Amino acid sequence: MDSKQFVRVALVVSGIFLGLAIFTIFVLISMSLNDVNYDEYGIIYNTFSESVDRTTILEEGRHFLHPTTKVYTYKRILQTIELVGDLEVNCMTLEGLNMVLNLATQYLINRENLYDILLMYGPEENWQHYLYSLTRDTVKDTCVKFSGQDFYFHRGNIESMMLEDLQSAYISGNAFATSQLVQLREVMHHQYYENANEEKQKVTQEYDRVLRERDQKITDAQTNLLKAEADAEITMTGAKGQATSIILRAQEDAAAEFNKWDERAKALLSIHEQLPDLSVDQILDNYIKYYALKSESRLMIKL
Repeated sequence: MDSKQFVRVALVVSGIFLGLAIFTIFVLISMSLNDVNYDEYGIIYNTFSESVDRTTILEEGRHFLHPTTKVYTYKRILQTIELVGDLEVNCMTLEGLNMVLNLATQYLINRENLYDILLMYGPEENWQHYLYSLTRDTVKDTCVKFSGQDFYFHRGNIESMMLEDLQSAYISGNAFATSQLVQLREVMHHQYYENANEEKQKVTQEYDRVLRERDQKITDAQTNLLKAEADAEITMTGAKGQATSIILRAQEDAAAEFNKWDERAKALLSIHEQLPDLSVDQILDNYIKYYALKSESRLMIKL
C-alpha cells in the first residue's frame, strides 16, 4: 500500500470515528436535555446509582442534566378524579340500600412529598392508580354513614363529609395529596326506592296544598268575622242613637206632662187658698173656668 492509499484509508477511518463521535455527542446531549412543562414538577432520578436527588425539584423549563439521570414529572396544578361510567361507585346506605354514585373530586399534590411519591409509587400513573382506588374506597365508607333520604335532601352535608373523609384518608393512606373538592353529580337508587320517593313527594305536595287551602279558608273566615263585627258595631251604634233619641223625646214628653199637671195642681191650690169656703165641686167649677179662660187667652195670643 502506497502512501496515498494509506492517507485515503486514514481519512475514511477518521471520518467514521468523527461521525460516531458527533452522533454520540448528539445522543448524549439529547439524553441530557429534559423538558418540564408549566403544569409539572420534575424529580431527578439517577439510573446508575438508583437514587433520588432530594436537593432539587425542577420547575418549568428545559434542563441540561447528566445522561445517567431520568426526570419523573408530576402534575402540579389541581387535578380531577371522575368516578363515572365504569368507575362509578356502588355502595350501601345506612339502612342497607344499594345505590350508585357518579361524582368528581379534585386534589392537589403535596410538593414536599414528591420524593416519597417517586420512591413509593414510581411514575405518576402508578401513583394516580392508587389515588383512584383509595378515593373509591373512602367514598364507599362515607356512603354508609347516611340514609337514602339524606342523598335526596342533604347532598351538601354528604359532600362535606366526603371531603373531610378524603382529606383524612389521603393523610393516613400516604397518598401525599390534599383533597380540595367533592361534587356529587348523580345519585341512582333502586327503582322501587325511586318510586317510593316520588310517591312521598306527591303526598308532600298534596299535604302542602291542603295546608295552603286551609290557611286561605282561615284567612277568609277571619276576614268575614271582622266584617261582621264591623257591621254589628255600625248597627249597634245606630240602635244606640235611636234609643237615645227615643229616651230624650220621652223625657221631654214626661217633663211637659209633669209641668202640665203641676200647673193644674197649683191652680187648684190657689183657688182653694183664695176661696177656702168653697166645696170641692165649686173649686173644680172655678178651676174649669180658669183653665178655659187661660186657654182662650193663649189662643188669642197665637192669633
